[in-house]
Amino acid sequence: MLSYAYLGYPPDVINGLSMGLGGGMIGIYLGTITQRRLPERHIKLTVAAATAAMGIYTILRVSRI
Repeated sequence: MLSYAYLGYPPDVINGLSMGLGGGMIGIYLGTITQRRLPERHIKLTVAAATAAMGIYTILRVSRI
């Protein structure tokens, strides 16, 4: 963040806080509902699958190695 400010791109603090707090509250609410209704194994597998999918996408689409 400091490097962006140094380069002349100051952060929009109000926008960042509103998106962070809003998204955080929604995530916490949905996470507690999901945790109560799904077994731990299903949650772990879902998180592992999402992480693997993001990693594969990053390797194939974003990375220019």
